[in-house]
Amino acid sequence: MKNMAPEVYNFRAAATRSALKLWTKHGIKPNRWTKIRDLLDIATIYTGVTYKISKKDQLRALEDLTKWIEECKT
Repeated sequence: MKNMAPEVYNFRAAATRSALKLWTKHGIKPNRWTKIRDLLDIATIYTGVTYKISKKDQLRALEDLTKWIEECKT
């Protein structure tokens, strides 16, 4: 992750947010290999908060990741 360009880092955050939104709001998996734990672990990398697999934490991860992305835009 240290050698990752900032654009790639931001794109990965946006892709993770989209996948979390699909899964939590609509129950759609982004692909058959991705697990909710994988998405929450990636969100943890960006936000620094550890999330459990509960629906409440999934929604919190989505909100926190959205805030992080908005802060990076400014």
